[in-house]
Amino acid sequence: MKLTIYYNGQFWVGVIEVVKNGKLKASQHLFGKEPKDSEVLDFVNRQLLKTLSQSEQEGVSVKAQDQKKINPKRLQRQVSKELKRAGASLKGQDAMK
Repeated sequence: MKLTIYYNGQFWVGVIEVVKNGKLKASQHLFGKEPKDSEVLDFVNRQLLKTLSQSEQEGVSVKAQDQKKINPKRLQRQVSKELKRAGASLKGQDAMK
């Protein structure tokens, strides 16, 4: 399961992606203003499963990738790269100003 939150130019949107039994299912949640960490945590704990269960579509077939063991150093580099890329919220704040 993956939750991606981004600013689409007008609102903050959360995209939920789930791969189950070889099918990709995606849902969207509109946050409106920029969500705080506590609001995101509340969404994950209370509303995420409801949002996923409300979708009526079957999903799209995807090929399963082999789960290889990742070197810890490589994993650390990937995490730091993702954190650097997470600066989109600062751009969103600048655009709102």
